[in-house]
Amino acid sequence: MFLSNLHTHTTHSDGTAVPEKYVLAALERGFVSIGFSEHMPTCYQCVCEMHEDDIPRYIAEIAALKEKYRNHIEILLGIEYDVYSPVKRGDLGLDFTIGSVHYLKTHDGNYISVDYTPKIFEDLVRKFGGVREVSLEYYRLLCEVIESRPDILGHFDLLTKFNSGKRFFDPDEAWYRKIVDDVIDIVAQSGIIVEVNTGAMSRGHRKTPYPSEYILRELYLNGVPVTISADAHSPNTIDFAFRETEAFLRRVGYKSVKMYRNGGFADMPI
Repeated sequence: MFLSNLHTHTTHSDGTAVPEKYVLAALERGFVSIGFSEHMPTCYQCVCEMHEDDIPRYIAEIAALKEKYRNHIEILLGIEYDVYSPVKRGDLGLDFTIGSVHYLKTHDGNYISVDYTPKIFEDLVRKFGGVREVSLEYYRLLCEVIESRPDILGHFDLLTKFNSGKRFFDPDEAWYRKIVDDVIDIVAQSGIIVEVNTGAMSRGHRKTPYPSEYILRELYLNGVPVTISADAHSPNTIDFAFRETEAFLRRVGYKSVKMYRNGGFADMPI
């Protein structure tokens, strides 16, 4: 099974436990690596993110854990940054980065989450005048993230988090597929790894990971590498549905995934 998770949130941002609890959980599961990826500060100042003055404390704590467990597991310092993150991440000595889109800026200058609650997403759709307009803006911003060259692209189609049963729109419609196909073309040229994220599954919002089966198949056909992540906000979810996700990936054609070990990303057969 996939024995790593790089998408991890602790009490430094919106997780439920301190970093060492996640390390201990990873050791119990026989992990070869675990990476921490706290939410970087943004201009919309979400309650889920770190404050800028907390970043040095976060870096120091992960460094201490690296030293404490250096003979037992590879621990990595990362960050999940948003398209609206103003802090310069290049100065932080990071091992990896995850780039994501969580909020859209409305015409009146407010920032609204795409993944907080179904009601807030419904409000977002109304503000933008329709789900097609929301999709266009979300994926436009995702392309900006891709251009910024993170190591990993976070939860590709996050805006579908509450769309089970096609509650808000049909992702098989031609207009939506055209939007995602254009983004897939851009990802394929970038060399970025796309995460296959089980976070919405562990929270009961989806039965399959991000991205959708259609998007994953197109990523595979375009030679885009993927990695598996739990988007864990508690230690007991660091490997949530990883076996099912490996089977899901095999169905769409993938024979291997990227896993971080021994100082870099390597192919792991599935």
